[in-house]
Amino acid sequence: MKALKTLLLIAACLLCKPLFAQETPESYITRFFAEYKISPLTAIDKIYASNVWMAGSKEAIDGLKTKLNALSVENVGKYYGQDLITTKQVTSRLKLYSYMVRFDRQPVRFIFKFYKASDKWMLYSFKFDDQMDTELEQSAKLDAFPNPVNVYRVN
Repeated sequence: MKALKTLLLIAACLLCKPLFAQETPESYITRFFAEYKISPLTAIDKIYASNVWMAGSKEAIDGLKTKLNALSVENVGKYYGQDLITTKQVTSRLKLYSYMVRFDRQPVRFIFKFYKASDKWMLYSFKFDDQMDTELEQSAKLDAFPNPVNVYRVN
């Protein structure tokens, strides 16, 4: 009888585990970067697998993979890791994560957007760019005049 209770308890725990194993945007991103170290193209395939709607967008994903493949050792150098720049959310169901990805030659920004329509997070959008330095310069220009003054010109 005691063995049966133990067996039932173990079975109940195993059945309940999926309820607590809810994927989060953070867990998707963690796995993405772990896979990115090994194979950037596989990382794209795996993170887009969270979105069943993307199955019909194979050409768009292939185009993204071609562009991502240009971030090769020959072009940007060795990959060193990533730093979170910011997270934003419109509601608790739409979140954005921006990362600075560190390469020898330059930083590249990766932006992940996740959406949760019902009970499961999915990747809604992924893009990357190398415009961080331009935006940093523009930000510095704005910081030079933190309190703009209205200037009127008389002819």
